[in-house]
Amino acid sequence: MGIRLIGPLLVVTALLALLPFGAFAQHSVAGAPREAVLGERTLAVGSWGADVFQLQRHLRRLGFDIESDGLYGPKTRDAVRSFQQQRGLDPTGRVGPETLSALNDALLTLVETMSYTLQPGDSLWSVARAFDTTMNVLVELNDLPDRPLRAGEVIQVPALLQYTVKSGDTLSEIAQRFNTSIAEIARLNEMSPGDLLSVGTVLKLPRGAYALPDDDL
Repeated sequence: MGIRLIGPLLVVTALLALLPFGAFAQHSVAGAPREAVLGERTLAVGSWGADVFQLQRHLRRLGFDIESDGLYGPKTRDAVRSFQQQRGLDPTGRVGPETLSALNDALLTLVETMSYTLQPGDSLWSVARAFDTTMNVLVELNDLPDRPLRAGEVIQVPALLQYTVKSGDTLSEIAQRFNTSIAEIARLNEMSPGDLLSVGTVLKLPRGAYALPDDDL
């Protein structure tokens, strides 16, 4: 496992979901509101929500000393301005498509990777799904040939946190411990949310999962 350094990339990756811009709270067919995803709207002072929290976590990963509280305040604005200046952008302190693209490029240079040996039947899509990433990210991490993948070839994939099941563990407790959801852990490990866990089983954890301090559990 190591750190893979990548040059500037103009791709949309799993690190940032650059979706069409829209309203903060959009509604499903049933009319239930949902949290905005980073990239669905321009962020500025006064914005708040899950997308601001995600932005703040990305900025912290890039070395900016701010809190991840979901509120776009003066400190977040100043961090964004500093980042924009570093990348040669107009330091508006607002986060739109251009700033998100630059943030995406910066984050990709920090991607920690691991080796994966392709298995019979593997495709870019299936490998991307297995490691909770996108085909674009796999292409950028590897000098892939212009032909189908072959079993036995070794490629680099974004590393995921893993957790070895201990006696007494439940999916609910693991999800809470790593600030993720039962559904996401089950999806990534191709299991049912109601399945019993076996001691010693190694679970892949969704991208973005992280261990909460004991005081937060």
